[in-house]
Amino acid sequence: MFRKWFLTLVFFLAFPLLGSAQMFKGLNLQLNTGTAIPLSASHFEKYWSPGFHFGGGLEFSITEMIVLKWEAAFNTFIFKHEDWKTDLINVSARNGLELDDFVVNGGNRYILETSLGAKIFPLSKEHINPFLALGVGILNMSTDQLLTGLSGPEFITETVPYFTAGLGSDVAYWKGFKLFGQVVYKYALTKDENNFKVAIDFEDKFKKQETGLLALEFGIIFDIVK
Repeated sequence: MFRKWFLTLVFFLAFPLLGSAQMFKGLNLQLNTGTAIPLSASHFEKYWSPGFHFGGGLEFSITEMIVLKWEAAFNTFIFKHEDWKTDLINVSARNGLELDDFVVNGGNRYILETSLGAKIFPLSKEHINPFLALGVGILNMSTDQLLTGLSGPEFITETVPYFTAGLGSDVAYWKGFKLFGQVVYKYALTKDENNFKVAIDFEDKFKKQETGLLALEFGIIFDIVK
């Protein structure tokens, strides 16, 4: 069900660009990979490892300075079972509850995203072309059920708007393709902080925050239409 929804959404966001491709001088295919680092909410930063990122999209050159882009990406984040388990045992002990050893499974998090945006090149295009990247889109965040012998956090799947801003550079020394790298901040209007209902939050240390990620991405851009 979710896969059908996401593919429909991807087509909906990409269609305006695909339908207007004849208006632009250049059409490029972009593929990228890298890592995404959780920055907020506080429980996301603490209990999930930096994730694997894979994505791709289309780019359309309007002028020498402005390139429109559509992107879709998938991110995975591994839950730190032992860190969460240790904190749960320690905080429970401070509150007078002794816990026996138990096994923790699940809790991995997955983020799908699709966005429209632009790359702005402030300098004349040479072999190395720095740019500012801005975008807006829709993000879906889901988390595996966390399985323990105790009552653990409750998660729901969320689909919310998100915004991106980043800096990067294209590297164009070859005919037909170029490389690029970028650092992108992604801010999603999630309610995830309300769903992390866990015993170790006795001390109210997990503040209510939206989800923030810092993505480090590297990839290749192929010329489709010059």
